[in-house]
Amino acid sequence: MPFQAMIRRSYSSGIAIGPPRFETKTADYSMQVWDQVILGDATGGAITISLPDPSLNVGPNYIIKKIDASANAVTVSAGSATIDGSSTYALSSRWDTLRVTTDGTSWYVV
Repeated sequence: MPFQAMIRRSYSSGIAIGPPRFETKTADYSMQVWDQVILGDATGGAITISLPDPSLNVGPNYIIKKIDASANAVTVSAGSATIDGSSTYALSSRWDTLRVTTDGTSWYVV
């Protein structure tokens, strides 16, 4: 089995196992339950990173970071849920970082 295909999270405890999984995205992306750290590069245009359904993710944290210096935003979308009461969260400056966790209903900035 390829290394990247390995499940990196213990779903009973929500604790990540093994080294953090980093991926750089340059286009819109829907996060999967096994994602951990998404590096957003919006050099080519604004992008949206969509969080997974919070009901499938009680406990784990996700980190999204904007890594480019462009004026284009990396927008994090909560889908039908919210992030601290809002449907989206914008990362507009280089190195802006969002770390979220969930209670199974909503996403919270931590």
